[in-house]
Amino acid sequence: MVMHMKDRLLAGLRSAATDERGNATEYIVIAGIGVAVFGAAIVAWNNGLSDYLEGVLTDLTSL
Repeated sequence: MVMHMKDRLLAGLRSAATDERGNATEYIVIAGIGVAVFGAAIVAWNNGLSDYLEGVLTDLTSL
């Protein structure tokens, strides 16, 4: 009986290790990296836009 339970447990662990249906960790990490890169790009774009608009405003006020 103990050997049968051991064999079933090992078979279950083996199938869980090779099954990729429930393994979403890689996708979560990739999505997190994508969100971080996208956020950094938005911040950089906003900084460039604010610098440009500040220059335009300085030019207009100096007229």
